Amino acid sequence: MQNLSLQNENLADSFRLHCIKCGHVQDPEISSYCEHVSFVFLPDYDFEYISPESEELIAKLQESVDRDDSTDMESMLVNLPSTKSSFIIEIGSAGFSCGPSSFRALYGFDLAI
Repeated sequence: MQNLSLQNENLADSFRLHCIKCGHVQDPEISSYCEHVSFVFLPDYDFEYISPESEELIAKLQESVDRDDSTDMESMLVNLPSTKSSFIIEIGSAGFSCGPSSFRALYGFDLAI
């Protein structure tokens, strides 16, 4: 799948991701996502959000990950077949708070919806 990576070098600065189709702010703090978001995956944790349309696909990917210890969910998501309307935006933040800290989130979008 097409992948765009954005880095925010200061955790104190908030980064607001807007949908490029409808303009809605994607807000993980209150689990507010527009209809174009297929999933939000936090590589160090799990899925924050899965759209109803993507539940079957994510379940199949999870089965593959469970069967094969050499693969992980992040690589499965990033390697999904590309379409003209689907892509992933990776948001990464790094900073220092009582030691080095970082955060990453993968937002899957499908603009065909």
